[in-house]
Amino acid sequence: MATVKAAFVFLACLFIWACSSAPTHTLVAKQESAHSPAKDQRYTTKQPNIPSAVYPLIDQAQQAREQDQMGGALSLLERAQRLAPNFSVVYLELGHTYLALNNHQRAKHMYLRALSLAANSSERRNAQLALQEQ
Repeated sequence: MATVKAAFVFLACLFIWACSSAPTHTLVAKQESAHSPAKDQRYTTKQPNIPSAVYPLIDQAQQAREQDQMGGALSLLERAQRLAPNFSVVYLELGHTYLALNNHQRAKHMYLRALSLAANSSERRNAQLALQEQ
């Protein structure tokens, strides 16, 4: 009984600590793309270790994809990938672009990579949703 009580107290303390921690990123709402599998709003995270040049490249790639300019979208995302090779949002967007090109195998590979690199629960959830809706 004492072990159960100690475990409960530990979990309660852990929960309180997790809820009170300051976030290390900022969420920015993004408009839904015509080629994006997510049904609700998507979010990208502004992370301090990501070069600022990456975010405009992602935005431009989303616009290119919405205009059915998949080659341009891929080119922009590949440039973003070179600048931030461990940023899961780049791989998520690459997955959306490959899905729009009906390259389901490559899209799945990109979504799995995004999931493995996800820095927070929002990025993990977006990658999981993309995989499920593929």
